[in-house]
Amino acid sequence: MMSNRYELLRRVGEGAMGVVWHARDRERGIDVALKTMRPELARFPQAVRGLRAEADLCARTEGPHVVRVLDVSTRPGEAYVAYELLEGETLKERLEREGALDADTTRAIVCQLARALARIHERGVVHRDLKPANVFLVPCDDGGVHVKLLDFGLADDGDHPDDFAGTPDYMAPEVLLGEQRADRAADLYALAVLAHECLTGALPHAGCAFDTLEGRFTADIAPVEAARPELPAAVTPWLRRGLARDPGQRFADAAELAATCARALGA
Repeated sequence: MMSNRYELLRRVGEGAMGVVWHARDRERGIDVALKTMRPELARFPQAVRGLRAEADLCARTEGPHVVRVLDVSTRPGEAYVAYELLEGETLKERLEREGALDADTTRAIVCQLARALARIHERGVVHRDLKPANVFLVPCDDGGVHVKLLDFGLADDGDHPDDFAGTPDYMAPEVLLGEQRADRAADLYALAVLAHECLTGALPHAGCAFDTLEGRFTADIAPVEAARPELPAAVTPWLRRGLARDPGQRFADAAELAATCARALGA
């Protein structure tokens, strides 16, 4: 049973479905991040299947920039996933502390996330919930960061019954307006939102006046170099392409997004 194998050391996070613990795996002799489902939800087969699907999709896309699954259980009376324990902080925590990030840090984060998205897209998976809270920054010895993509709870491989899922501030317009299901283009849109937030400390359309939800997506974002003149002039057109209302006008794939990001931010 989980209670024998894992020693719960401290609570590190909590959500609607369960709790994440810093735990000790007695069998392996290592510390892990243990995501446990709330007992009242673990009684429902559909909820347990969702946790299993999350673990399976994450494991299927395992790579350098995707958090690693170590163990999963959906036995009666317990439902949990054990992930590698990461040392560092989420991008959300970094942005709350610093407000905005420099061009080099932003480029590193965006390009590593693009590699993660390229990997999961190649395996037929859409993440559907890319946001700062689901991005973990592991400090490197050279002062940089190694990025890990977290939380595949809303990820979809084409079998997901929920067409509308995600965090509204990071959802592509065609998804938020109910025009189509989230796809690879929607993940790339979310990454462009995240890039804007890293560079400015704000969401792309924060403070913009608009009469309708559609209007929010048709108004151009303000030039970011006006607030941060040290940024290259190529940054704003790059962001506007990533945030285009029409998915066909955005980047073709994660590789193109990463390559153009590196050029725009002066690599």
